[in-house]
Amino acid sequence: MTEVELKKTKQILIPNKYPTRFFAIDFFANLYEGSHPTYQFYGSLSDPYQSFQPGDIIPKENGLEVIQKELLFVSQKNLIGFYQNPDPYNDSEKETLSMKRALEVIRVTDLGVFIETTSNLILRDLSILQEISQKSPVVIAIPIGNTIDTIQERFEGKGYVNYHNRIKLLHKLKDAGLVAGVIMKPMIPYVNDTPENILQIVEDVSLAGGDFIYPSFVLALDESQRNAFYHLLDEYFPGLKNVFTDKYGSKKTWTSAKLASLKKEFVFECKKRKIAFGMKDITNLYKPSSTEQFRLF
Repeated sequence: MTEVELKKTKQILIPNKYPTRFFAIDFFANLYEGSHPTYQFYGSLSDPYQSFQPGDIIPKENGLEVIQKELLFVSQKNLIGFYQNPDPYNDSEKETLSMKRALEVIRVTDLGVFIETTSNLILRDLSILQEISQKSPVVIAIPIGNTIDTIQERFEGKGYVNYHNRIKLLHKLKDAGLVAGVIMKPMIPYVNDTPENILQIVEDVSLAGGDFIYPSFVLALDESQRNAFYHLLDEYFPGLKNVFTDKYGSKKTWTSAKLASLKKEFVFECKKRKIAFGMKDITNLYKPSSTEQFRLF
């Protein structure tokens, strides 16, 4: 592991300036430094922050101590969001138990929790989450962008959780009685922006009993992410880099040429299967008092 100079953490809870845009989360929280390998190469407009620093995933020094104190001063029913930058249930969590201990505090303070993860490790804390859900909102979101593992694994690399296991995790969370669904990301032009891919995700989420699918049809990259992304294309998709540079150049956001038709098919299928997809409808599932002035995409 790369040696990292740890600095004392002064703040873990970050107020969400625009809660209506991201699952009505009141405070973002991250107990770990570093980044999931995915975010070295691309981001999504559905990510709360766009600054991703590659590196080993390590616990923030005194982070647990800080968040335990901060949580005691947060109003009841506020939603604390643990998002996937890095995954809050990364390998380090097996030893540190930081998430488990934070959830234990949330349980006794009547706060709600939002967690974005692909890891089965969350099932370790299932009983705590169920207890929290008796009084306050508990929402689990699993990021899924591609049904074809041989393609997606090239982008996510080490630690990649395959598509089948992500859907299986969703099924287990629903069996436990929690509000759970999918953030559909990333949608990469010329790679997974196909009706077949999107409709398969909708079908499988429906069969697993998922409550929602929030789509992120826009790919967001800063300069370093774009360069790393192009490096991957050179390695795994020879010739595709030229297509991207010709169409997108140095643009910071990329959208599929098939965006309009993809949205149309996605919305139709979600409505048919009665799966929430707009942020207002998703939030209505667990926090209806925060649903004014939402946007669909």
